[in-house]
Amino acid sequence: MKRFLSANDVLESIQFKDGTDNNLDSVHYLLTMVAIDMAAWFLSKGKVMTITDLISTLSEDVDLNRDSDAHRTKRGMDVRSSELREEEQYQFLEHFNDKYKDIASVSRSDNKARLVVLHGKGVNKHFHVALNFIYGDR
Repeated sequence: MKRFLSANDVLESIQFKDGTDNNLDSVHYLLTMVAIDMAAWFLSKGKVMTITDLISTLSEDVDLNRDSDAHRTKRGMDVRSSELREEEQYQFLEHFNDKYKDIASVSRSDNKARLVVLHGKGVNKHFHVALNFIYGDR
């Protein structure tokens, strides 16, 4: 018989890249809620979600050439995409961009709300997740 997963079970399943701040209590509560929902989605595919970056400083953002302050203002995170097949990556994007469009960051390039975008190439490819700037810690 399949066991019921509680929110705590899902939260405990989330992995963090070595050296990544693993304190989801330090980000906006909506980002924590989204992270738990995303981790449950990964588990439904038989995979485990890994957060590769959570909170950053201004100097880290400058070093990484980041345009967005989402990590610095505690409303953004990066999630490893390589755990998912290409088809699953697009399902993930579609599902979460639709579900959370009301709290999503708005793209400067096309003025569309997107919670998740696929960034980078090769081993640096990842999902960047960002809440709207109104949820930032300023």
